[in-house]
Amino acid sequence: MLTKLTRHGQITLPKAVRERLHLAEGDYVDVQISDDDRGVLLRPRKMVAIDPDQEWFWTAEWQAAEQAAEEDLVHGRVVASRPGETASDALRRAAAAADDENGHETTDDTTGGDA
Repeated sequence: MLTKLTRHGQITLPKAVRERLHLAEGDYVDVQISDDDRGVLLRPRKMVAIDPDQEWFWTAEWQAAEQAAEEDLVHGRVVASRPGETASDALRRAAAAADDENGHETTDDTTGGDA
């Protein structure tokens, strides 16, 4: 399909292209130069508005932590508390089990803990 570049550097995408790619007025299109510098690649990009109160979730730092947590879940590196057990007690139980598996002596810390 052939389209013409205007003096303002704009092109009109043919209706068949817009319909097939479900593009509407105001949608974003990513523009890249081909590897051989002989063409242009256009890719539709759907943009989602982010609530300002939730911007922190989409920071690179938070997303890296989310990825690490997902990997821990996939590889079974999680500790679940039992009914009536505090999170601290569950962590102590898991640490003791890990010590037993690794042949380390378990220490009983009775000076700290949850009140």
